[in-house]
Amino acid sequence: MKTALPGAPTRTNLKATMPEGPEVHIEAARIVHNVGLGQRVEVSIDYEPIKNVDPSPTKLETVQAFGKAIVLSFAGSQSLYSHNQLYGKWCFSDDRNYWWFRNRTRRLRLESNIGWAELYSASSVEWLDSKTIMEHPYIKRLGPDALDDKTNVEDVKNQLQNPKFRNRSLHTLLLDQSFVAGLGNYLRSEILFRTSLAPTLRPKDLNTFELEILAEEILKAPRGSVANPGLTLDLELQKWLIKNYRVTRSDKRFWVFAREGKPCWLCSEKIIKIELSSRRLYMCPNCQSLERNL
Repeated sequence: MKTALPGAPTRTNLKATMPEGPEVHIEAARIVHNVGLGQRVEVSIDYEPIKNVDPSPTKLETVQAFGKAIVLSFAGSQSLYSHNQLYGKWCFSDDRNYWWFRNRTRRLRLESNIGWAELYSASSVEWLDSKTIMEHPYIKRLGPDALDDKTNVEDVKNQLQNPKFRNRSLHTLLLDQSFVAGLGNYLRSEILFRTSLAPTLRPKDLNTFELEILAEEILKAPRGSVANPGLTLDLELQKWLIKNYRVTRSDKRFWVFAREGKPCWLCSEKIIKIELSSRRLYMCPNCQSLERNL
């Protein structure tokens, strides 16, 4: 079973984009920080599909992130499952941006003697028996979680070499939660850039070295984005950019994602945006040549 990462980062990304594994793990850690494990918690439910549930105040035992979902387990074998999808967002008692939630619909509120946490606009909220949580359709189909400490490079390499995945293009594979859980659109672009791989390549097209660095980066990128919330750019480069240039948020956060038409930080070629499977993907046409000879 996975546990929430330690600490309680306070930086909040307020842009309405699909949360990826790092953002979900950070939210899980902030729930722990603001509500507290082992605390007696009052649960108020506003979400119509489960509004008939009337949970008595009870202890919050665990907060777990599974891919892009969060499960809160309470004493008495009851669990609360939520998946933010595109618009869901947690708000916390230590937030300074509470105003941002005024036009959103509250789904539930958790309150203890320590503080409170509220979930807004999530499209999937369920009250479940803790004993059956691993059988939930979403959780059951997840592959190894990139942010689970137990997931290692060999696990990811095995997935890359699995007949189920090895013939698929990387641009689709890196969004498949049954391959590796917790990856998403910005991580996909960043992982492919940092490994110098074109999105149309397949695992079976890669040599042993490329498979190794891809497996390493699939773990390194999301874990780095948790350690430095939302950041995939090297810290030293970010500091240099802030000191020497007036840069946008995406410029100092990403290598390529959301940087269409701007110079690649490695070769100065302009970053391009392409559409693959109806999803935007950013890349450097020089560092990630689409004309590779296989």
